[in-house]
Amino acid sequence: MAGFFVFSGTKASHSNQTKLIQSHKLSKEMPVPNQNSDFAVNTSFHTWVSPKPLIAMLAILFTLKLAFAFFAEVAADEAYYWTWSQMLALSYYDHPPLNVWLIGITDAVFGTNVVGLRAGTFISFAGTLWFFWLFAKRLSPQAPGLHLLLTVVVFLGAPTLLVWSTIVYNDHLLIFLSLGAAYYFADYFAAFARDKNARVRSLYVAAILLGLAGLTKYNAAFMGVAVAGLVVLHPKLRLMLLKKHIYAAGIVTVLCLTPLLLWNIGNDFLSFKLHVSTRFEDGRDVQFHAATFLRYIYSTLLYFGPLMVIPMIALFMPFKNDDAFVEFGVWIARAVILTSLVTFTYLSTRGSVHWYWNCVAYTLMLVYLPLLIRHMWVVWGHVIFGILVTLVGLFTVTVMPVAYLTGATEPESARMIGWPELARRTEHHVQNIAPEYLATTTYQGTGNLGFAMDNVDIYDLSDKVSHYNFVDRKNLPAGANALILHDRFGELEDITDKFRSVRKIEDYQIVRMDRVVSTYEFYLGEGFIPPQDQ
Repeated sequence: MAGFFVFSGTKASHSNQTKLIQSHKLSKEMPVPNQNSDFAVNTSFHTWVSPKPLIAMLAILFTLKLAFAFFAEVAADEAYYWTWSQMLALSYYDHPPLNVWLIGITDAVFGTNVVGLRAGTFISFAGTLWFFWLFAKRLSPQAPGLHLLLTVVVFLGAPTLLVWSTIVYNDHLLIFLSLGAAYYFADYFAAFARDKNARVRSLYVAAILLGLAGLTKYNAAFMGVAVAGLVVLHPKLRLMLLKKHIYAAGIVTVLCLTPLLLWNIGNDFLSFKLHVSTRFEDGRDVQFHAATFLRYIYSTLLYFGPLMVIPMIALFMPFKNDDAFVEFGVWIARAVILTSLVTFTYLSTRGSVHWYWNCVAYTLMLVYLPLLIRHMWVVWGHVIFGILVTLVGLFTVTVMPVAYLTGATEPESARMIGWPELARRTEHHVQNIAPEYLATTTYQGTGNLGFAMDNVDIYDLSDKVSHYNFVDRKNLPAGANALILHDRFGELEDITDKFRSVRKIEDYQIVRMDRVVSTYEFYLGEGFIPPQDQ
């Protein structure tokens, strides 16, 4: 699938093309450049890269982004977060609160629909573009516009980054805020390397952005670890430990996390435990899990793009650079990439790990891509491959999973399809049966049905712990009756034990292109039995 073609719009002859990366052993002591000095790395890509084909690719990719934003079915976690946004809290069991607060704002402005759900991603994407621009001006002052264009095209050419900056998973904010934190940390570190009494504005801006990233997703910890490690280990930054501002900046970051900390203190630190222990219980198993490891590697290569391995490796090659901003920015990127990739790769050998948890690592690498590439076929191959994968994904989330065209099944993707239809069918049964409550057998189903019906009074009756445990959406009043929607991912046996009687009302099929995509079951549970009586 990964077709590629050699860029044919070269304006300069091959003899004028110079290497973008100069293999040179980094000196132990970083040179202290003049603030206005030119880059020592070769940024002559602007002499042999034409913007016209990049603009054409950008138009295609942005069209795909808009299609995902407005036509893709709502993912289970998106709907799950929406239900949280209707019951605002300091924080939540599965994730910190910032993304949910933003969903609450956009829902209040635009209403409960796809636009209201995903409007916040356009705000964060605009912020991501702004930080790309700030990096471009510092890294390629000769051609910042072309640097920005190339970065954005490759960013959107990675299917994961295109989609995860479009749907309201927490990653869209994490990418934006972490990118900003990396920029301002690099800016301050470069200034400190020149002058130990440099202005500290950038340090505090970085601390706030890092704190807000932590208020979005726990993965922000990798940025914190990377920055702290760099301050301790780099000889030009170690003197920072003797000054008060680095500690004050740390306090600022922690203060940004106050809502998250207060929620965990009030709930026995259950969210922290989920992410450092409960979620990775398999990580204590000494057995190597080949299936989860291979799935993680396969997903990473497929959805970020296999050709991105080339600049990722190049970023770790020694190259000469006389600009402190570039040097510290690269070291921050390297540290985040190493800590993130190594951690998740290891965990994938012990249990299931999602490839997209590395979004920030790839984004930080792409900032430097114009300084790393030596051949445009890498870019074109990456983008063409990404467009093809994204088109398959778009068909999957707007029509039906592509696997069903071949007679295979893809239940995880299929569970996104048909929720407006299921909502109408639920309303039909409500009118005919008049149950006291609505419920499902999975937390994902509770979120999807709730969003489709614009109704947060739907219960998650599964035994799996979710945020519904903390908002009184797990147990019905004693003796209550409920219409229950069940799918193949739920444990019906666990549900039947919670009622005096459970009877099936209907099997309901979601059909697309004459193919059964999913089958759901409606039940009526009568006489709910409280947990203490079960």
